[in-house]
Amino acid sequence: MSITKTPIMKKNLILTMSILLFVGVACKKERTCECTTTSSSSFTDANGVTNTTTNEPQKTTVVYKDVKKSDLETTCGDSKYDSKNSNGQTTNTYVSETKCEIK
Repeated sequence: MSITKTPIMKKNLILTMSILLFVGVACKKERTCECTTTSSSSFTDANGVTNTTTNEPQKTTVVYKDVKKSDLETTCGDSKYDSKNSNGQTTNTYVSETKCEIK
């Protein structure tokens, strides 16, 4: 006795496979947030001479378990920080920028 697939069986198989694929993609799993931070600072003295220092990029990696990619997008995001201080004669400036990627 041979089993033949009917059009209804084929549709059910396709539907089942689609649901399994969606569940596999959307479920919570381990994800990695990789960030690179670059920063620089400058100091301008009373004579107007500026000394600028650019730091080597710093890389950080954080592993999150049991999290959806959509939930991690707000936690693993880019950021920028600027600071400028002056006392009338000298000025200190600091800039830090972080770029992140979810893997």
